[in-house]
Amino acid sequence: MNTALWTVIVPVRSFTTAKSRLNGAHPHVPSATVARALAHHTLSVLDQWEHCTSIIIVSDAPLGWHSTSPKARHILQGEHPGLNGAVTAARATVTTGPVLVIHADLPWLSVDDLNHAHHHYLTNYTSGASATSESQRPCDWFIPDAQGTGTTALLLAPGSTRQPLFGVGSAERHHTAGYQRLTLPPSSGLRRDLDTPTDLDAALRDSYALAAGRFPPGPSGASGLPDAPDAPAVPESPESTESPANGAGAPNRKLVTNPTSNAAAAVSPAN
Repeated sequence: MNTALWTVIVPVRSFTTAKSRLNGAHPHVPSATVARALAHHTLSVLDQWEHCTSIIIVSDAPLGWHSTSPKARHILQGEHPGLNGAVTAARATVTTGPVLVIHADLPWLSVDDLNHAHHHYLTNYTSGASATSESQRPCDWFIPDAQGTGTTALLLAPGSTRQPLFGVGSAERHHTAGYQRLTLPPSSGLRRDLDTPTDLDAALRDSYALAAGRFPPGPSGASGLPDAPDAPAVPESPESTESPANGAGAPNRKLVTNPTSNAAAAVSPAN
């Protein structure tokens, strides 16, 4: 298998309930605004990724905005409850090719991160047609979060029937179920989700999605938030710099396109 074009499933929880544990964590950052900005960023990066051919945004309720990307479509998860139910509902609509399931709360995600996972998949993929033993069958992979206990993404081989097992302690459950661990450095944007007030503080300082108060408009068209206090300027260059985040010395890699470009505005308010 020399190439792969991915269908990407992005579960997005209703902004009225998403990240509710962060309410009050920052005096000027409503959790709904954070959730919307994170989803906007993740979908913008996927829109730029050349190996993504289709994006399925699956949610538990209408979100109040739509993606303008030609790659994207929205579905409601219907009778399937919870995160795993949302992924199951979306997978039922996929008929061919590999599937990437990715969380929407990855403020440091970049195209480079996606390319690293893509390269790993191509390097380790074995075609089922040419496999000579069960051990050579195509693998499904999980990407653990930076703490190593949760899961931020799944890479599913074409035709895979393995079920998603997201939730507290999901890394161990995915491993037990036969998923292979895709090892990336803890600083990878694919491993650094936003769950705690400490994560939020770090993201407001230096993430692609939240630094410098660059928030997408809400459903009313109003700007999401004022500039974050003491936030750094956001360069338009794709060049990377190194700065500490969460005390880990993680790369401070800003959004890879001009924030005013069409790709960086892939999610817009619903008309």
